[in-house]
Amino acid sequence: MFYFSQRGSQMIFTKMRKSMKGVIIFIVVVFAATLVYFGAPAVGDRAKAGPVAVVNGKKIDRQEFLQAYQQAAAYQESAGGAIAPSQLEAFQAHVLDQMVNGEIILQGARKLNVKVSNKEVDDKVAEIQKQFSSREEFNAALKQQKMSMGRLKQLVRDQLVVQKGLEKIQGSAKVTDADLRNAYEEVRARHILIQVPQGADGDAKAKAKAQEIMQQLLKGADFATLAKKYSEDPGSAKSGGDLNFFRRGQMVPEFEKVAFSLGVGEISQPVKTKYGYHIIKVEARKEAKGPDFEKVKKQLEAQLAEQKKQETLQKWFEAEKKNADIKVNDNRLAAYKAMTDGKFDQALDLYQKALKDEPQNGYIYADLARIYRQKKDNDKALGNLEQAARLVPSDASLQFSLGELYREKKLADKAVAAYQKASDLEPNNYMLHLNLKEIYKELNRAELAKAEEQKMAGIQKALEAQQKAEQEAQKAQQKAAEEAARNQAQQTPQPQQQSSPSSPAAPTQAPAKR
Repeated sequence: MFYFSQRGSQMIFTKMRKSMKGVIIFIVVVFAATLVYFGAPAVGDRAKAGPVAVVNGKKIDRQEFLQAYQQAAAYQESAGGAIAPSQLEAFQAHVLDQMVNGEIILQGARKLNVKVSNKEVDDKVAEIQKQFSSREEFNAALKQQKMSMGRLKQLVRDQLVVQKGLEKIQGSAKVTDADLRNAYEEVRARHILIQVPQGADGDAKAKAKAQEIMQQLLKGADFATLAKKYSEDPGSAKSGGDLNFFRRGQMVPEFEKVAFSLGVGEISQPVKTKYGYHIIKVEARKEAKGPDFEKVKKQLEAQLAEQKKQETLQKWFEAEKKNADIKVNDNRLAAYKAMTDGKFDQALDLYQKALKDEPQNGYIYADLARIYRQKKDNDKALGNLEQAARLVPSDASLQFSLGELYREKKLADKAVAAYQKASDLEPNNYMLHLNLKEIYKELNRAELAKAEEQKMAGIQKALEAQQKAEQEAQKAQQKAAEEAARNQAQQTPQPQQQSSPSSPAAPTQAPAKR
């Protein structure tokens, strides 16, 4: 796998990354950087027997996953964003997904039969060693993380296989003349949009109206005038339907195809898109020829080449993942994936299995509530959310969600009780209090709304006091620095000024007599 485990991995990885400048690092190696961190926090005891996942027969060890999660969580916290308890499952699922992606990329790169010699591996390891002040420091770093030289070489070899494999894939991306032309060409167009009203005959009505306008245009009516009168596009109607210049890829395909096929001054027949019926008139074209195009051609070609490389790489990865045999053996993580994929019945079954492993995990009940909400079964959703709030009474987000569900079911008193718990749990959450203020207004609870407003004022006052204190501290630091600079200037000995022959203090000499 593309990551280091155990404490002390940061130094080795940093040196390795420095020694491999220019390496194309796709998904997994980027993620590896997030796994490099000291002092990872503990994670819940879910270390059961067996792998957490299997990718095309290759096992991802459960302990390796827990270590990766711990390190990623610590890195996230060090970056200033501790993971909320309600987000732990999503974060763990993300970590596992990245580990799966890493295995897919490595296996895919190996299938390309790229060659990595022992000399290349040794040279890279030597480059890593040079980043340390001594061989002893390098060996100490390996020992600290319990990594053998053989393991390091294997990791370097895997990195080189991925590098060469991805470079080989990107090498197949070519920029054609058509690509350059399509990227450079622009048209300036106007349009008249007739939206499709609701109802069985809505489409027919919109099409008939567009045809009526088309008849007026054929008789010589001014396009901009009719656009101002009839167009239902709020963004362009006032300007006579003017859309200004646009390139390919900026409009929906049906609209774009017609717009780029028209000559200057031509008007299209009504064109159907998801927005309704459009009548299009091209006002001007910017062709891929002439001195202006030649000036930017090389730069545009370079930009397109990079874009095509990334697109080719992405398509390759998506195909590899689509064809991969991926099995997630952790019921909760598998359930989360099924839920996010919209496979709600499968997710329900897996979450029920997960509850047998973690019966006191309130967030599993919260996820069950989310699924039942999607299935429009609010009674079961409420039962699971109540259980979640009982098991995790300190989570304001659960209390707020519970209040929202109570409110939907017209249980105002219960909703208010849940909202008040959420408010008490997060006294410094300005947005929460703002939402609650508006909710209490809707519920005609004026006193509670006023209390939330007072909490918001308190938060604002505290923030202003903090900002003022910070500004005063900055001024004090600046003043101290200026004072120190003045003192240093006064204490620095000034060089003595030498007298010049023209100076008043300079001794004079009488001219010699002749």
